[in-house]
Amino acid sequence: MKIKINIIIVMILGITVFSNYTFGQCQQLEVDRNNDVNQIGDVDEIRDLQDSLATNFPNICKEVIIGTSVSGYDIVALKFSDNVNVDETEPEILLTFCIHGDENNPEQVAMKLARKLCLDYNSDSQITELINTREIWIIAVMNPDGLRGINWYNRPNANGIDMNRNYGYMWNAEDFDPNEYSEPETKATRDFILSRNFNVMIDYHAGLQGIIYPWYYKGEDCPDNIDIEYLANQYDVISGYPSNEFAVDKGYDLYPTNGALVEFAYGSLGIYAFSVELMLFTNPIYNSCQLLTMNKPAIFMMLKKAGEGIEGVVTDVNSGTGLKAKIEVEGRIPSYSGATNGDYHRYLQAGTYNIKISATGYASQTTTVNVSDNAVTTTDFQLTPNSIYSAQKIITCRNHNNYNDPAKTWKALGKSDGEYYAIGDTGYVVVDMEAPIVDVSGSDITIHGSASGTGNEFEAFYSSTIDGPWTSLGTGSSTTSFDINGAANARYIRIEDNGNGTENILGAGFHLDAVTAGSVSANINTFATKETIKVYPNPTFGVLYFDNIEKLDVKSIKVFNSSGILIKNIEATNSIDFSYLTKGVYFIQFYSKNNISTQKIIKR
Repeated sequence: MKIKINIIIVMILGITVFSNYTFGQCQQLEVDRNNDVNQIGDVDEIRDLQDSLATNFPNICKEVIIGTSVSGYDIVALKFSDNVNVDETEPEILLTFCIHGDENNPEQVAMKLARKLCLDYNSDSQITELINTREIWIIAVMNPDGLRGINWYNRPNANGIDMNRNYGYMWNAEDFDPNEYSEPETKATRDFILSRNFNVMIDYHAGLQGIIYPWYYKGEDCPDNIDIEYLANQYDVISGYPSNEFAVDKGYDLYPTNGALVEFAYGSLGIYAFSVELMLFTNPIYNSCQLLTMNKPAIFMMLKKAGEGIEGVVTDVNSGTGLKAKIEVEGRIPSYSGATNGDYHRYLQAGTYNIKISATGYASQTTTVNVSDNAVTTTDFQLTPNSIYSAQKIITCRNHNNYNDPAKTWKALGKSDGEYYAIGDTGYVVVDMEAPIVDVSGSDITIHGSASGTGNEFEAFYSSTIDGPWTSLGTGSSTTSFDINGAANARYIRIEDNGNGTENILGAGFHLDAVTAGSVSANINTFATKETIKVYPNPTFGVLYFDNIEKLDVKSIKVFNSSGILIKNIEATNSIDFSYLTKGVYFIQFYSKNNISTQKIIKR
């Protein structure tokens, strides 16, 4: 309680300290890199510098607008890499700043770092090596409305919402939050993170001095604590802060929080995610130059460590296409490979590890790897298609902070194996199937749970988009199957406990073991006749031909990409030209009067 009170006092004083703070002249690119004592500038000057870096250093710096704020200001991510326009099989690291508009100085540190990466490439060997072997992303201003002071209290966005309580992993309506991912800024950063393949992330703040790591919502060690705590301690040791003036601790032990950005990154995606508090509000003895100088060695250490441990590429055994796969190290939260190349990266200390690789619609593989200190072990995987589709990611979950349950959300992923996540009395969870569920005659999806009984009832919903709207599938108890009944692109499943059980006990709420759907192969040729649709050649380089279209009275044909996005909807035909499509996996659905048949297509 003492710590909480002190933090509140610091925050209140911090508002006063920075309310009259003025920025220095914008330095743009004209700067003495060895004596960078001036501020970059205000939020508009920061935006100008982002444009300037991307324009002046196009070979190593790329600007991506990932979304806009409530007031319509750009949220900008800068990418730094030697092949900046190519998605390479390199470790990806995300550095985020200024999620709270009242915490001045993090955004200055961000842009000074961005500028240094550009100016010192090819002259500083460490920076050159990092840019040549990593993909480094910097979001300098997560909350442009807050930094502009659009809300009277600069901390939240223009809607008055604290964005660092608005993410969906263990969201709990903290600080009057209306619902998870309610804000355009949190949606934008969530979707950006989901679209990439980050394995290390650091979110920078001001208000304390220290590095903080999961869990934030509860006091237990996170499953990857041995590695995450090690990296946090290394950050402390390598940084330039005075001895004993930089805290290293779990978020819960400093200030319990629900809905934090780093909690989503780690809990949902297995990203090693940290918060770094750069300075005390009430003791602004460091200017932004000193803050960069003190943190730069530790940042560069984290960038280096992101490439150590294990790495590899996961591909389809037939087509060689990269797969978005789930990477499970025994006893830890799963992480994921990238969708474009199928590359994965995960920091591990020296040891021997059992690793399981799985992807929806493919047979899993397990192997044992040996990892040495300060090195990387490379292991590639080629997965074989099979008939099992299952939930792959946790997007949202709320168990009302039931500290009496271990809340192992990842146990709800993959195929049914008897292990489960207790979603909490009146709790809920949203899972991503990674591909649209195929609608066939009869049941399409199965929610796997433990034994039926009071307290184990639920209602299930589906949606084609991550935030809904949600359509009810119906209610169930224990393991129950449902028919999506003609729904197109049903990819996200929401499961809500019905509230008939007991709160805050071990195993409270529905016990979710898995969410599975029928396979593509099982859904092919579901017509009442014995005839089938022949699709050839498959894999294809160009035109795809169909037999029996007229005989089976097919009326229309739809083509979806592997993410479930409809890319073609046409009347029945005997061929489709795939030559203009990029290589990868696609789904074709043939619609007759009463039936739908689906086939998976490989485009080479």
